Amino acid sequence: MHNISIIIPYLSDDFKPFCANLQSLQIRHIVIAQGGDDGIVLKNSKSLGKQAMMENVTVRDCKVTSCTNAFKIGTETSYDISGVTVENCEFFMDDIYPSGVSGISIESADGAKVEHVEIRNIQMRGVACPLFVRLNNRNRDRDFDNTGAIQNVKVEALTADGMEIPVIITGTKNLTVQNITLIDFNLQYAPGEDYYDYRPFVPAYDDTYPECNRMRNLNAYGLYGRYAENVKLENFTVIPRENTKRTEMLLKECSVITDETV
Repeated sequence: MHNISIIIPYLSDDFKPFCANLQSLQIRHIVIAQGGDDGIVLKNSKSLGKQAMMENVTVRDCKVTSCTNAFKIGTETSYDISGVTVENCEFFMDDIYPSGVSGISIESADGAKVEHVEIRNIQMRGVACPLFVRLNNRNRDRDFDNTGAIQNVKVEALTADGMEIPVIITGTKNLTVQNITLIDFNLQYAPGEDYYDYRPFVPAYDDTYPECNRMRNLNAYGLYGRYAENVKLENFTVIPRENTKRTEMLLKECSVITDETV
């Protein structure tokens, strides 16, 4: 699929290749203007009619404007998704404030193993959360209790201007996100006075619909990590608002390797 322009002014996921047993799909040179829902979405769920793996999906040279998630894996994720490449894309929401929910959202909520995802050369403007990685146990089809996984994800060369909340990587006590590598991130907050909710306890939301804004303004401006192993950061730069009181990183049961610890 290539050289297509899509404009959707109403509340509906815009472009959803959700067919299971999908192999070697390429989405190229797509321009999406989404008024009320996600942009490009990969879903693989029992409720969608098939029961097999989705693999080898490439999204390249696309422009997506969305007030929710520009590119998303999930939320409907009963069956595995593997071998996803996203590159040379622009994700933005210039016309409204607050901004779009996230630029990239990688989720497994219903039992799927999501793995071998590579994302590179991405430019973002006006998205609240540049990257949201969320593993939980909504188990919508009631067949896959605590079986999901997100592992072996690499995101590199990502630039974002106008962000509002940090990169979020989080699993649950029973389901740990593993092997996430972030390289050459250059992120900058939107101008204005900083605001965050000081909460000594952030709910886990283990069995609910996963969305980054559910966690509200967190107490970190760079990375919020919880229940994750082997998160690697290389050249990870975040410019917060001048008056911020947030810490750069807030980690709970999350192992992070940075340039300083190598």
